[in-house]
Amino acid sequence: IIRIFVNQLLLTGNEITQLDLSSCLLPDRFLQVLAEEVLKTPANSFPRLQLLNLESNVLQGPGIEALSEVIANKTAWQYLQAILLENQKHIMSSEAEKALADAVSRSASIVVCSVSIRCPFHRKDINDALLCNMDQLRLARRNHQAKEGTLKERKRNEIELYF
Repeated sequence: IIRIFVNQLLLTGNEITQLDLSSCLLPDRFLQVLAEEVLKTPANSFPRLQLLNLESNVLQGPGIEALSEVIANKTAWQYLQAILLENQKHIMSSEAEKALADAVSRSASIVVCSVSIRCPFHRKDINDALLCNMDQLRLARRNHQAKEGTLKERKRNEIELYF
């Protein structure tokens, strides 16, 4: 049943920008099948996906690890900016936390990752990656505005004028 659902979802996935699968009681097996199918043709599986909401499900380990493989893939979900994984029924395994932290660190587009991470090192890795990605996005917007001629310099205060 899961494979049939995933295949139907992928058939209509070219225009999807937000995928809300919250509170569906999805097991890890769902994410494993989804990741497996997405990795077969990463550039054509939800190519415009920006938000993935998987809050309030039954995910804890293998599913998160499979999702991490997709996130770490450079050609899959290139526009994904937000992953919501809060409020899972079970505590996420340490292996899943590490896999997610590594994947988010490799992604250049994710700026929001809502998940409870127990390990302080993995939590710091995710937060650092998110800050770096937000800064890169800000610089890209600023460079685009400068190129288009629409950049407006902000007013500096007295102290900033000395630097």
